[in-house]
Amino acid sequence: MRAILIGVMTVVAAGCIEPVQLEWKYDLGAPSVSTPLVTDNFIALGTAQGLRVISPRGTLKCSFDKASEVIGAPKSDGELIYFGSTNYILYAIDEHCQERWSRQTRDRIKGDVLLHDGVVYVGSYDRHLYAYDAKTGESLWMFPKAPKVELDASNFEVSEAEEGGGPEAAEVAVAEVIPEPETEAGLSQPEKPEAKPMEVGAFSYSSPTVGNGVLYVGNMDHRLYAVDAKTGEMRWRFKTDAPVTSSPLLVENTLYFGSNDGNVYAIDVRSLRVLWRTPTQDWVNSSPRVDGEYLYIGANDRRVYSLDAKSGAGRWSFSIKGPAIAIPVVYKDLLFAAGGSGDGFIYGIQKSNGKLHWKFRTQDKIESDPVVYNKRLFVSSSDGHLYAFIINSTAQQRN
Repeated sequence: MRAILIGVMTVVAAGCIEPVQLEWKYDLGAPSVSTPLVTDNFIALGTAQGLRVISPRGTLKCSFDKASEVIGAPKSDGELIYFGSTNYILYAIDEHCQERWSRQTRDRIKGDVLLHDGVVYVGSYDRHLYAYDAKTGESLWMFPKAPKVELDASNFEVSEAEEGGGPEAAEVAVAEVIPEPETEAGLSQPEKPEAKPMEVGAFSYSSPTVGNGVLYVGNMDHRLYAVDAKTGEMRWRFKTDAPVTSSPLLVENTLYFGSNDGNVYAIDVRSLRVLWRTPTQDWVNSSPRVDGEYLYIGANDRRVYSLDAKSGAGRWSFSIKGPAIAIPVVYKDLLFAAGGSGDGFIYGIQKSNGKLHWKFRTQDKIESDPVVYNKRLFVSSSDGHLYAFIINSTAQQRN
């Protein structure tokens, strides 16, 4: 595994500097769909063969291969790095890849962990959401709680006991599909907690977010859950018509998320009213970004959408060649988005009008989220590389 230093140089033929320029790429030694964690001191990301910790200049600091496949994005509190693995384990390691603690679940961990107020939250395919003390790994709660177990006369325990989600270079275009939102009239409302024990599906790619002491996370049972962050008790849940693998975003009192029923939702978490629901033409595995008055989100219909955050009305959509699973990121005048299977490009899109500003092709799908840090863009690809770009210009080019 090695870094290929590209360097920053003037494009002589064009007589100008590229708006976004490749600085280096690092050979991870395995495909990656994990979003990079970028800090001043290191870059950490998962691969199909464990976690890599890389220097800001694109050289390997260490590897943690014990973790097997790491899909979710790692998080750090400045001391430890936290991440889950498909080997059913949540890990806490230092930046030298030394394990500090680990905790076993009963199935795969694929979503990003959430680190908040000294607590690590993570969902598992074992149908549970977990909360651990970040420093010690002590278990704080599990949702839903384990069922009570009855013992017979011999002290034997008696209990009753799906996933959705090399490219050819192709030109992109602005699609004409502008979705129309539905108002709250006729839409279903969030469910209140049930008195009896509830059936809960798998927590897959949806990662928890938190606000005002409440965790929000999607589930394969077609619902989005609101869970008390301190106690693990359910506040309410909202049913869609398909699994919710999109990670919700809370802005003030509005919760935004997508569903595999093809819709983007906005819910008022105070009144528990659905504010709007805007359809796309396929699953919405991606997650929303909100920048001012506007929301940006990808969909499996091979489009990246810009919606009015207040009304859900469509502004523009940008057509690509693969499912837009990655979460787009806003940087100044640009929106960076990526193409999944059959695509493999990273795109710089003018956020004002949906026009293409710049693009770069990797050799395989991109399902991780692009990250901007200190005027640099970082992207991992299933081609087994981490790419680092310098952002030279975000202003719209004039012909």
